[in-house]
Amino acid sequence: ISFGCLLLIVSCFMLIALHDAKTGYVLSNIVYLAIGLSLFYLVINYSSSLNLNDLWLYSKPYILSSIIAGGVFYLIYFISKGKWLGAGDIEIVALMGIFLVWPNILVSLYFAFIMGAIYGSIKILDHKAKLRSAIPFGPFLIAGTFFAYFFGPQAFSTYTRIFLGL
Repeated sequence: ISFGCLLLIVSCFMLIALHDAKTGYVLSNIVYLAIGLSLFYLVINYSSSLNLNDLWLYSKPYILSSIIAGGVFYLIYFISKGKWLGAGDIEIVALMGIFLVWPNILVSLYFAFIMGAIYGSIKILDHKAKLRSAIPFGPFLIAGTFFAYFFGPQAFSTYTRIFLGL
């Protein structure tokens, strides 16, 4: 059941990324489905007794990660009046927070911003985009999610060792 749920979540991520890349629009219903599946995935992977208080303590970091990451993106959206990123990106980041948790959410966002900046710079240098051209950010967020899912702890420890001396 756990593996099947994970496959459905990954399928949702892929659908979100491909649709955003093609149309520039995030399918909110798929994002909400993936959030529900991620919460279900948390519950079925919770290995302790079915004590709801313990389940809340187990899932609290995931939910807080989602709220904080989504809140930061909402703040960016609000300050820029939707010019720097779209409302769908907020939903994707909230999903990422539930799926990845701290510190992997930071790794995914760092990767997404770097890859998005590289892609945008190449498009501008290649004269296929103007400085104010909109580039769908969802695919980069999803790529960052996959990167962090597989390499998050290693990337975070390497980053903190190199840049923070920890």
